[in-house]
Amino acid sequence: MARTEDGGNRIGSTYEALRQEIMGGRLAPGARLKPGEVAERLGVSIPVVREALTRLVGDRLVVSRAHQGFSVVALTSEHLTQHTEARIRIDGLAVRLATERGDLEWESSVVAALHRLLSTPQRTANEQDSVSDAWAAAHFSFHHAIVSGCGNDVLLDIRDQLASTADLIVHWAAAKRPQRDAVDEHNAIADAVIARDGERAASLLESHYQTTADSLIVSGLVGP
Repeated sequence: MARTEDGGNRIGSTYEALRQEIMGGRLAPGARLKPGEVAERLGVSIPVVREALTRLVGDRLVVSRAHQGFSVVALTSEHLTQHTEARIRIDGLAVRLATERGDLEWESSVVAALHRLLSTPQRTANEQDSVSDAWAAAHFSFHHAIVSGCGNDVLLDIRDQLASTADLIVHWAAAKRPQRDAVDEHNAIADAVIARDGERAASLLESHYQTTADSLIVSGLVGP
């Protein structure tokens, strides 16, 4: 039993290590991930690495192709455009419904999520070229909170399917545009949500997501 638990822990820690390297841009888009090399670098076994990579394939952060092995996902401008359009439409619908249906508890969760986001440093002292894991978690929680009051679990499930790619887009865009300060954007979105102005909240989300996508295209991290 101890061996099984230890193996699970190793897979989990390896998964997290690789995920952070991908999110932070330390593993470049399209980079090959050879299990033997990764295992040696991280000090774990090849089977552990393969299981961790398989999980990342499920998260859509890694791709696996026959005869080519594993590699970091490489976003194309077409995929990014389609992903951004889907996210704008799905989150726009969800936030409109949330402003109509959300109760006081939901409203309080939005305020708390905003406070956590604004109170968390976006970058660490040692990693100015990538967002911190704590900020990334707070950012995810905020965007989830504002739509969580929609009362439609199917819609939220569809939204969550886009979450990993959305996180990756945010990380890569932030790494390439460290001068962008989205505090005002997040404040404005939260204000519109709390004011129950679904149309304005949806419009602000559209601008917020499109700005992030555009910065990635300009950065050169996204292929044609």
